[in-house]
Amino acid sequence: MASLRLKTLLIGLLSTTGIGASELPEKLVLCEDPWPPYVNTKGDTVTGGIAVDIVKEIGTRSGIEFGFKTFPWKRCIQLVGLGEMDGMIIALKNPSRPVQYTKTAILEDPISFFYLRSNFPEGFTWSMPKDFQDKAFAALLGTTLLEPVPEAIEKYSAKLSSARNVTQMFRMLARGRVDFSISNTAVGWETIRKLRLDPKLFGTVQPPISESEYFTPIGNLTVAKYPKLLDTLNKTIESMIEDGTIAYILKSYE
Repeated sequence: MASLRLKTLLIGLLSTTGIGASELPEKLVLCEDPWPPYVNTKGDTVTGGIAVDIVKEIGTRSGIEFGFKTFPWKRCIQLVGLGEMDGMIIALKNPSRPVQYTKTAILEDPISFFYLRSNFPEGFTWSMPKDFQDKAFAALLGTTLLEPVPEAIEKYSAKLSSARNVTQMFRMLARGRVDFSISNTAVGWETIRKLRLDPKLFGTVQPPISESEYFTPIGNLTVAKYPKLLDTLNKTIESMIEDGTIAYILKSYE
């Protein structure tokens, strides 16, 4: 019995001093608000999505099992800060969050303008704001507008309509109320499918106006617990970019 107590005491000392602590976790649990097509859900269950498929492959290659939970976005961030969740599935970088981001983005998704091909049968290529003279844009209410939109509005008589959500924005486009809907490409094509519209009827302007980089944020408490975790995730993501795995996953959702 004395030997058992001594063994228990030693284990407790090892765990509190960090000696013998595992440098990589066996499992991480990430949370996210439902966000198709990056995070698809049915009820409270995460069923798949671009980011989910990428993270699962990261787990397969690194030997780390990933679990997924759904929570409202602000609640998810709170749980990560408390250490009750290990991180988030996908996010844009924001220095105010209680997380550390993988060095390498798990995916890059262009922000572009969607248009009806019937309006621009030869496609639409732009090089300067003047190319959008007298055109009408739709954007989500409260969206920070990127160039060339502000200059096109200020100098070249372009118009802007605000939409409450992505679905309304693409309905405006499909009904001919605007010339362009502003969206990152994955969400745009997913919305077109969701509305049961024919994707062949739509196109995106070239070049895209911007590139969004999405990362997998890991909570500060989890990073402190597993010293080699971020380095392992970064190397795994880099290998998936190099061998084309991430591009393949993105392509499978088009």
